[in-house]
Order: sequence, then structure tokens, then C-alpha cells
Amino acid sequence: MIRRLLHIIFMVMVLIIAGCVKETYDMNKLSSKVHLSPAIVLGAINGDISLIDMVDPNDTLVFDQDNLVKIIIKEDSVIDLKFSDFNSFKNFVELKGDDKGLGQMLANIEPETLDIDIEDVLSRITGDFIIPNPTIKLYYANSFPFPIKLKLDATGKRNDKTPVDLGRDTLILSVTNPPDQPNIMDSLTIDNTNSSLADIISLPPEEIIFFGTALLDTLAKKDKKASYLIRTGRIIGNMEIEIPIEFGMNLLFADTLDNFLSDAFDDDSDFSWDDFDSFQMDFNVDNGFPVGVSLTMVLYDSLTQSNISSVDADDLLDAAPVDNFGRATGSTLSSTSVVFTHDFFNSIKMADKVILNFALNSTDNEVVKIYTDYRIKFDASFIFKPNINIDLK
Repeated sequence: MIRRLLHIIFMVMVLIIAGCVKETYDMNKLSSKVHLSPAIVLGAINGDISLIDMVDPNDTLVFDQDNLVKIIIKEDSVIDLKFSDFNSFKNFVELKGDDKGLGQMLANIEPETLDIDIEDVLSRITGDFIIPNPTIKLYYANSFPFPIKLKLDATGKRNDKTPVDLGRDTLILSVTNPPDQPNIMDSLTIDNTNSSLADIISLPPEEIIFFGTALLDTLAKKDKKASYLIRTGRIIGNMEIEIPIEFGMNLLFADTLDNFLSDAFDDDSDFSWDDFDSFQMDFNVDNGFPVGVSLTMVLYDSLTQSNISSVDADDLLDAAPVDNFGRATGSTLSSTSVVFTHDFFNSIKMADKVILNFALNSTDNEVVKIYTDYRIKFDASFIFKPNINIDLK
């Protein structure tokens, strides 16, 4: 497209020059070479995007009745304990009859690792990230007729940070009442009010490891029927992690790529970066999201470990204003130009890497909320000045 466009520009400029030459001009006084650098403006892209157009209610990313966006992660069979799993005694008491051999019995909940699978992203992020209101809901089915105390632990891990433990107190499971109620289904909630869950999620973690113990207390009551049914008891627990997209952040995301600009023109191309005096992208963005973005592109020489040249878009997106509850109250218009100068073009072949630095900030670096009715409207245009030399001889 660039090649064809430049050919057209060249032809038009030649016609203009030829059309302006009159017989009364002394052609001998004209230079035999002409340099042209017209500014060409092309409308490139425009769009109008809202999360409501992108979020599938049946996906991991969902939204509630108020259109607040949430991440829902479900893990089945986090707990699956039978009577035979209670094979150690915390406080054994010698009993008689049907109760013989029972007491306060312990079972280990084997570690279960939830891999978040974002190691590659986290390795490129520095800064602060806060998720204030995550929740874990443990849905369980219990057929044991004796009380069970559950100690569920979790550790969030990230390579470059200290692991964070859940710190949750013992949970008491609901008890069946046989024979009228041989099974019971219930749920427990772990959140920021009773644990360090928010600190784990705000790492953010590469993985979360769940583990723990369960204490079956057969000394709590004397019931021959219950003592008999205990051997057929079972606990099955499923877990649901809910993370509302409610955050505060001041992050720098850096990504290093091979220098894709050096191969923009192949060896058979009639053009190179020397054929341009400058290239510019103008962005007009009406941002309804409470997140601002700045961009820096750096040409980098890995051999000398030095930055050669760079372009900046300090305010690519300005964050939308928010109310006291972190919800956007409007949108913010940003007009930004990303300028690639001739010096930048001359430096492209000297670099083997391109570093992209994105700075992301929530409005006023405070906690903000993401709703599906937020919109972002944008348009971009390319402005480039080809470097055209015409030999009139």
C-alpha cells in the first residue's frame, strides 16, 4: 500500500510541477534536482468499544445485575474425604461397644494447586496492584453425623515476592441429623473480613496452593446410630473464587521484542526508512474507563545494553473521573501524537530490540470499579512525509 501510494504522490507532484511551467520561465535557472516532502494524512481506524459487547455471561469473566464485571474461577473436589482418610488420632479415647476405636480423628487435605497461568505477564510488571474484595465460597456436601472442624489454608506464590498465607481461622461444618437428615449441603465464605485473601490476590499470584486438615470429633455426642453411620460418611467440597474487577494500580508493563521495524521493508522493496522524513500517528480517544495509559517505544542495542532512540506518548489515554465509590462518572477526551522522527528512522538499523513501556494508572491511583457500560471511542490517523527526490535531467 505504501509503495503504491508513493507512486501516486510522485505522479501527482510531477503533473503539478509540469502544469506550472510557462514558456516565459528560464529553465536553465532551475535546479536539476527537486526534493519533495508533502504531508500525507490518512484516516486509519476508528472504533466504539464497550465491555458489554465483549463479555459472555457464561464465561469466566461475568457481570452481575449491576453490570459490575467479575472473574469467577471454579475448582471442583478441592475437598474429598471419607472415613478411611481420618487415620490419625489427635485425642484418642478408649471407648466400648459400637464406639470402640473412635475419638478425635484427623485427616489431611492434600495440597491442590491452582495455576493462574500469568507468569509471563507478571514477569513484565512492576508497581502496585490492589484487589480489595475477593471472595472464596466453599460449597460442600457432608454426610458425617459428628462435628467436623475444618482448617483450610492457602498460600499465594509469586517468584519475586514473599508468599502470602490465608490466615483463616477454623471453620465449623454443618452436621447431619440421621436418619431424618442423612446428608446436608451448605457453604462457607472466606473474604477480606476473616482472612488475608485480598493480600494473596493482590500479589497477584502465579499460583495458589490450597491445603489443610479436618478434625472429626466423635466424642462430641453419644449416639449409637451415629457411630454406626460414621463409617459411610463423606465430605465433598467445591470452591468458587470471585474477584470483582475493582482495583487500584500504578503499574509499569514492559515488553521486549525483536526489532520488527528493521524488517518493515524487505530486500526487494523500492523503499526504506530513508524515504521518509517523518511519520506520525494522531490519536483522539474518548475514554470512559477509569484507567490512564502512557506509552514509550525504545530502540535498544542489547550488545551495548543502551537505549538508542525513543518515541513517547505520555498521555495516550487519560483516565475517566470517578465518584466516591470508584465508579466512572463520565469520560475524558485525549488527543495524542506519536511522532517518529528522521533521527528515529536512522537509528532503526542500529537496534536489535524494541522495548515497549506501558504505564497504567487508575484514576488518582485510587480503587476503581469496572462496569460493562463503560465505553471507549477512538480514531487514529497516519500522517507521514515521504522523502521524494526527483531528477529532472
